[in-house]
Amino acid sequence: MKILILCPNLVDLKLGDYIIWSKICPDLTAVIAAMTQLRSLHLYRIQTESGGFISGILSALAMSGSLRELVCYAGRINERELSEAIRSLSRTLEVLVVEQVQTPFLDLFPVVATPTVTGFTNLNVFVPELPSSSPPPPLSPSTSLSNPFSRLTHLDLNAELAPTSLEFFTSALMGLNLFHLGLTSHTKVLLSHVNLNTLRSISLFKFEQLDLKPLFDFIISFNNTDNQCQLETLSLLLCGYSSSWPNAPLLTLKRLQLSRLCRTELMAFLSALNLSRLEVLMLVQCQYDWTTEEILAAKRVNFTQQLMVHLCLSDEDLVEGIQKADSRAKEDTEAKLAARRVRFYSLSDVLLMGKPLMGII
Repeated sequence: MKILILCPNLVDLKLGDYIIWSKICPDLTAVIAAMTQLRSLHLYRIQTESGGFISGILSALAMSGSLRELVCYAGRINERELSEAIRSLSRTLEVLVVEQVQTPFLDLFPVVATPTVTGFTNLNVFVPELPSSSPPPPLSPSTSLSNPFSRLTHLDLNAELAPTSLEFFTSALMGLNLFHLGLTSHTKVLLSHVNLNTLRSISLFKFEQLDLKPLFDFIISFNNTDNQCQLETLSLLLCGYSSSWPNAPLLTLKRLQLSRLCRTELMAFLSALNLSRLEVLMLVQCQYDWTTEEILAAKRVNFTQQLMVHLCLSDEDLVEGIQKADSRAKEDTEAKLAARRVRFYSLSDVLLMGKPLMGII
């Protein structure tokens, strides 16, 4: 905290840890809230000293209107304050990631949210659009939000949205040039209303197979064309898809996360997968054994030097020796990957580390 006190003009602050809880005292909350020049704020696994919800940081920073990036990941932030701060910052935010320990209920419908010393006052007013060259004026009772969320390039929401918020994003997403989109079962309807052509990264959590149809149809659309799918990162965590993908060869991904594939499905997928650019392969609760690893090892001439395989296997899927450090050689062989390429995780760690490992946050 002493260091932060000496840096009141910070523009970029990342606070906390992906795995370990960070307890924030009231004095530290006040120090961060006073950083009116902050453009990027990432809060990881933070809570109060008593394990409660943090409040006071976002409402104060919303008053400055300077934030461009807001990441609230796996922590405890007061959800009302979070909603109101996001609304107030909706004209300036370029990166918005919300994933809390308890899934928040957010009302992000773009109405006026006027920050005050003690909180926010909401006014249902709308004003004419400003020229794009004009800087956003400070919020006041007579000033409303125009072009809300139009600057977003990264949107990742693990949250329940109010019906009016869902309706708003359903109409607004198609006009955004998003680079990354993250949705969960709570917001699955939005996948049908986004411009998939601009996306380079997609993260979906707890989708059923039917919910994935817009994505699958998009990928298949590149079949028999000269165009190439531009997706670089694809995360399908705890999603339900029962058949292997015939469209896997159409993807030239850098990062891929799959889950709950049986042995036959996983072998079919890995056999078809293009590994020429792949750097991260995460398999969560898939039936991975030495036979499936042999399929990967057989493609070793196509590997990038950076390729890492991150595995989270359930107890019933563990094969003798597959987790042992000395079960693999230093270099790739015809049957096994090099020891340095394989890492193992518990499910709890994967849920916390998945997005960082996939380069999403």
